[in-house]
Amino acid sequence: MRAGQLRHLVTLRRQTDAPDGGTDIDQNFSVGVKHWARIEAVGTAAYWGTKQVGEGVTHRIWFRYGSTTADGQITAEDVIELDDRRYRVMRGGEADDRREYVKVEVKDLGEIV
Repeated sequence: MRAGQLRHLVTLRRQTDAPDGGTDIDQNFSVGVKHWARIEAVGTAAYWGTKQVGEGVTHRIWFRYGSTTADGQITAEDVIELDDRRYRVMRGGEADDRREYVKVEVKDLGEIV
């Protein structure tokens, strides 16, 4: 990765679901942690390849290694927010062998309401 590519300030939040006392579920989000990140849309081949397993990855997001959540882990319980859009974390891991960056594949959930 080249200098200056981590140019989007995103918020990484942990999502928890709780019953609302009826038949619905309330989604609760942590305060979140701000990070500089690189975001790119995946190509159509990658998108359609993930459709075979039922979940379409729409974007890849890179962070600096070790600068992620408060507990240091990114899981499927996390969401990433940028410019009034929310992205669900599908999977993630080290982007290289040097432990410099973490690459996360996400699904665009749409506009935050």
